Amino acid sequence: MPSEFKVNEYLSLRLEDDKTNIYVNGKLHSQCKYLLINLTKNTAQDFENIESIDEAAAKLSDKMEKNHRLISPEEEFWGHCSNLQAWYEHKYDTRLLRGNLAFPLLESLMNNGDPLAKIVFKEEIIKRIKNGYHPVIKFLIEKGFLSYFSNEESYKLDWDIISNTITTWIRSMNRWNSDLKYKQLSRLHSLLKDTPILEKFPEITECAPSNINDLMEMREKYTKIIYMNSREDFATPPSSEELEAFRKGYFVIRAHEKERNES
Repeated sequence: MPSEFKVNEYLSLRLEDDKTNIYVNGKLHSQCKYLLINLTKNTAQDFENIESIDEAAAKLSDKMEKNHRLISPEEEFWGHCSNLQAWYEHKYDTRLLRGNLAFPLLESLMNNGDPLAKIVFKEEIIKRIKNGYHPVIKFLIEKGFLSYFSNEESYKLDWDIISNTITTWIRSMNRWNSDLKYKQLSRLHSLLKDTPILEKFPEITECAPSNINDLMEMREKYTKIIYMNSREDFATPPSSEELEAFRKGYFVIRAHEKERNES
């Protein structure tokens, strides 16, 4: 007989096969990964001076994630129950849970008719963006949460902070291979196409899905030209810079080949 804890009419937890599962309106929503910290209504107040659990997580021990045997499944279950009860009693304050759990769960509660979730959902998105913590803002963008704001409501979002997050995000892509980077920029174009900041990022506007398809076709044609030459130095796929130049009508001579011809 599995243990069950009811937070409210819409939210409950069950211990099933030694795993803690979250249910929304009687339907399985997700499985709790591990217990980061045990909150109660009283101890949650101790985190008033910490912006969020997301930011505190780096300072807290991750030993529970590495070793689930430190506490029993029952103890972990009641810890999760305590956390979600405190979250509800603090009006679904998303700072009290990890963002990647809080926002999808709050979204599901809202879509299942929870009146409190309907009230605070957008307020929480606005609040967490103003907080300026890049990983949470990136998560909100990546999972499409900005799309809940109509053009008339978009002024409520701090687009300067969002722009800063996107700038940091794009810089991190410089370590990626060109295909992965182009695909991610194309996805960002889809997520930001109706926002007031898309034009600030030419690297994203150039990666509209239609442009990406053209580029992939060009890659195939250009690669065939490269492989027609039997020399080994032409056997590597073209870089994004070479493809861009080729698309614009330039004939690309690789540096090492040019040096050979000049010697």
